Amino acid sequence: ALPLPQPNSADVDADATSVNALIVDDRLFVAMGRVLHTLPDLPGSGILQCLDVSQEYSTVSLQSKARMAAVHAVLQRGTQLASLDDAFAPEWKTREDAFMKVLSG
Repeated sequence: ALPLPQPNSADVDADATSVNALIVDDRLFVAMGRVLHTLPDLPGSGILQCLDVSQEYSTVSLQSKARMAAVHAVLQRGTQLASLDDAFAPEWKTREDAFMKVLSG
């Protein structure tokens, strides 16, 4: 019988590090989504900045369920703020439309 190959300890360490990084990443984006839903005085400029970064890095922004949920929280919060602030609404609509165009390809 042939001996089974033994995993290289460097490969095992790299795999464990990668899994831990994904867990931390998911926790971070879940927390961000919660903050966006619950922080009462989040300024419109912050929401716009979040949307701009999400658009600029759209491939990375949408690569996991937790990240998509955080982006969805940005979109929900922006829409909510736009419905309450007539000065914010036009800028939000412009940026939201641009983001949706990126999503649709």
